Amino acid sequence: MVCKKIGNLISNFVDCASGRSLARLKSVISDLEQKIEAKNREIKYTLLVNNTIRHDINNLLTASNAYTALALKALQEGNYLEAQEFLKKDEISLERVNNQIFLWKNYQTEEQLWSPLDKIVEYFKNFETNTLKIQVNNEMGDMKIFTSSLCRKVADNLVDNSIRHGGATIIELTFLKDHRNQDLLFLIEDNGTGIIPEEKEKIFEKGFGKNTGWGLFLSREILAITGITISETGEYGRGVRFEIRIPKSAYKK
Repeated sequence: MVCKKIGNLISNFVDCASGRSLARLKSVISDLEQKIEAKNREIKYTLLVNNTIRHDINNLLTASNAYTALALKALQEGNYLEAQEFLKKDEISLERVNNQIFLWKNYQTEEQLWSPLDKIVEYFKNFETNTLKIQVNNEMGDMKIFTSSLCRKVADNLVDNSIRHGGATIIELTFLKDHRNQDLLFLIEDNGTGIIPEEKEKIFEKGFGKNTGWGLFLSREILAITGITISETGEYGRGVRFEIRIPKSAYKK
């Protein structure tokens, strides 16, 4: 696979050197640089996920061993109810280990790709039900976004956040250009309760929240693989407003 890519690159270079297209050479080099940069970010992301989950699993196994030891001691002393409580805590710790392993499997990156904007919208529309409506405002037309293969996980987490924590019944997707710096803005807004001001950054921290504490944390890390950023800029009481900012290098016609 690598040899094929190198061969294609050399072929393009030869074409350009013969005067066919200098612009083509610049495009090939730019595309290659972008993919290398994304691959470096992907490596950092993978290390972050692996190291963090390994640390969490080690802590949970340490707790499990401690609960087992305490349960055995309680049994030896004839404190059966106390032993039962320790065993319940041990079971919870082991269940959380399984959850971490499942999480690790589901958040492994595969590749970066140019995703058509309409396919992204289509994926969001799949969440539409009798109690949840997805509205779309697209000022950009047909575009392609340079994303990680895990971008669907980001959509899953954002919609889950709106439903589970905000009680939203309408999610509105808006695509527009920020003419100040040519970024593409992807806004995800809902009619739920929103985020209080002091938690707008905390929601992206690992461990924050009522569920796994990983969803929005990993969503930000996944988007960062291709240079995309996310922030929450909504007004509490009027719903969330996730602002996904896509740099000029990460979208095209």
